[in-house]
Amino acid sequence: MKEYKVSLFKLEHINELSPRDDDHELFEKFNVKEMLTKMHKAGNQIWSIFHGKELITIMGTLKTYDGVMEIYQLPNGDRIKKHVKAVKKIIIQLENHLFSQGNWRLHTICASDYKHERWMKFIGYTKEGILKKHSFNGDDLAIWAKVI
Repeated sequence: MKEYKVSLFKLEHINELSPRDDDHELFEKFNVKEMLTKMHKAGNQIWSIFHGKELITIMGTLKTYDGVMEIYQLPNGDRIKKHVKAVKKIIIQLENHLFSQGNWRLHTICASDYKHERWMKFIGYTKEGILKKHSFNGDDLAIWAKVI
């Protein structure tokens, strides 16, 4: 894993981030780059994961309340496909860091589809339910959590 590097997010990393083929609408609707800028300036924990100099994914947190964090991951295009096992190890390390800070629950909301379900199970999350018509376009979303 020497060629992988986790660094604190920097605003210039935004310029390297591009949506996957099926995420263009999401990136536009939520203005992901503007959202990341605001969360960074607000002091949220955000990390960039690189393979060499290539940005693979950005992962960050939003504190819901003491002990509970919402997490998110923004893959850089389809680059993550070549690095899933390494990224899983890095995510687990980052989660352990969050748990060591006194958090007992990490959760996320994502599309309710096969691709996302497969990924969430792969990184060790448990599906807690479906949020009906919760997406910006009326699609259902799933809520996933990891609790210690």
